[in-house]
Amino acid sequence: MFRTQRTPKNIDALKASINQNGIFIRRVAVDLGMKKDSVHRILKKDLGFHSYKLQMLQELEEDDTEKGVVVAKEQLEHMKHDQNLFEAMH
Repeated sequence: MFRTQRTPKNIDALKASINQNGIFIRRVAVDLGMKKDSVHRILKKDLGFHSYKLQMLQELEEDDTEKGVVVAKEQLEHMKHDQNLFEAMH
């Protein structure tokens, strides 16, 4: 017989544990006496958490907006003279 661990009591305990410790699924599972998969399922389905990977991207400089506008205007000029330019980019 299947027994769910997605009970209001476990959801509340998981929510309280996350607020104190951050999210370390294995540690939280051990602390709460739950399966790792159950903790993961509660996080996603009941608490609305989703996995993500932090990515470092390039930093914008002050004059990047101006450069972007210049490039966009140049592209528009090219498109005025060559109607197929945009389609050739795809």
